[in-house]
Amino acid sequence: MAGRLIGLCLIIASLASADDFSTQREAVLALGQLTVSPAWREAEGAEGVAGDTDVKAIYFDGLDYKGKPTRVFAWLGFPANHSGTVPGVVLVHGGGGTAFEDWVRLWTTKGFAAISIAVEGQTSVRNAAAKDRDNPSGWQRHAWAGPRRIGIYGDSDEPLKDQWMYHAVADTILANSLLRSLPEVDAGKVGVMGISWGGVITSTKPLDRAFLVSTTDTGVTGDRKWIESPAALEKSGNVWRCAAPLPEDTTAWFINVRSGKLTASSDYQEERKSP
Repeated sequence: MAGRLIGLCLIIASLASADDFSTQREAVLALGQLTVSPAWREAEGAEGVAGDTDVKAIYFDGLDYKGKPTRVFAWLGFPANHSGTVPGVVLVHGGGGTAFEDWVRLWTTKGFAAISIAVEGQTSVRNAAAKDRDNPSGWQRHAWAGPRRIGIYGDSDEPLKDQWMYHAVADTILANSLLRSLPEVDAGKVGVMGISWGGVITSTKPLDRAFLVSTTDTGVTGDRKWIESPAALEKSGNVWRCAAPLPEDTTAWFINVRSGKLTASSDYQEERKSP
């Protein structure tokens, strides 16, 4: 994974200018250059799991968020009594999850070095007071947290470098660079695994087709009649672009792209009428 950007698919829904897209694309691609291991240290007060593996809680440095430094909480483990170098795997949780030490232990018992990361600024300690709509599991956030996920791309109106997905992808790449730098790890044999939202972060898939979903109705979105029409889809290098003309009197729209049975959607757009 060194030198490569994994796991971030940009869908441009026609409102951003060409200059904006070019600038954002370069910023995303630059994440692939995070190949130097971040500084890391053991997390004080966190104990590893029992058993026949060496597992410990750590923090490693993430990207700055709104001008402040961040850290990423993780569990790092190695096979018991290993000799020479071993393959490695980066583990990324889904929505409502965190860095799980048991997940690391599962992989270390199979002969892998493993790092399980928390990509929403949380630890693996539950705190009932921390529960809310976006943190139903109540994972305690730490003092060096970056952004957390807000619904489904709920922070997409923020500057790119303040968005959760941008930081989550960066955290995953930095975890990979950390793991590859360790003398116990075979740097040429490091993989990545994500569950649910972790799969969104870590996966790339070819797109089959694209559709414009639009309406000319107003009112509650669920009560409107929505029309699906084909959209042009083309690939240039590692970037997919799709576009479609808006039907006359369109009031709201978004674009769906599909890969087999999987669907990804662009931001929802709505025509704003002046009072």
